[in-house]
Amino acid sequence: MNDSLIEQGFKELYPNKEFHYISALKYSGKFNGFNANVRLSLNKIELHMSKDWQQISEEIQMGLIQSLLTKIFHKKLGKALITNNIDLYNKFIKNVHIAIPKEVESEYILQKFNKLNDQYFDGLLEQTSLKWGQFSKNKLGGYEYGSDTIVLSRYLEHAPEEYLEYVLYHEMLHKKHKFSHNNGRSLHHSRAFKADEAKFPRAEKLEKEIPNYIAKKRIIRGI
Repeated sequence: MNDSLIEQGFKELYPNKEFHYISALKYSGKFNGFNANVRLSLNKIELHMSKDWQQISEEIQMGLIQSLLTKIFHKKLGKALITNNIDLYNKFIKNVHIAIPKEVESEYILQKFNKLNDQYFDGLLEQTSLKWGQFSKNKLGGYEYGSDTIVLSRYLEHAPEEYLEYVLYHEMLHKKHKFSHNNGRSLHHSRAFKADEAKFPRAEKLEKEIPNYIAKKRIIRGI
């Protein structure tokens, strides 16, 4: 793999556009599992992939590269072509959780995961890695497909149990429903997802209560 693959991936996505960017592709040990990120700054594209990607075929890696490129260019350049590499990547990332070792940072989150799994998923949802993130207001939870990890904001650590359970349930639904990919865009909140989300008691009210709770906590911490 080398930097020229970013240009190659771009030209396959946008065959009628000029590539006038400096590009850099690097493998990094800072990521868990099969995660990656991309940044566009003026005319420079920087793409970082976890070292685990070095063992994966170039076709699937190209699919990852192209998926990241569509994220940074879809507003600027519009609709991209759909490539076979992106299809291969999406199939890979939806199933990579099978081979990833699971790590549990918090027994408290694990207890809640098991409770919700029994209550809403008939105990059939495979356990993910579970950990606390930063004191984040804007992102209370996240499910990382590339590492099969649910990350929760530290603000939820001492929050009412109902609040933590609702955010955790939301992320568990991402693992259950995964995502669909169409016209260069990934859809993570399908109708089926939203229907399941609404099954949580007081879901609509919690959507308002939790941000208010976090806002008050931020004032107390002086952030």
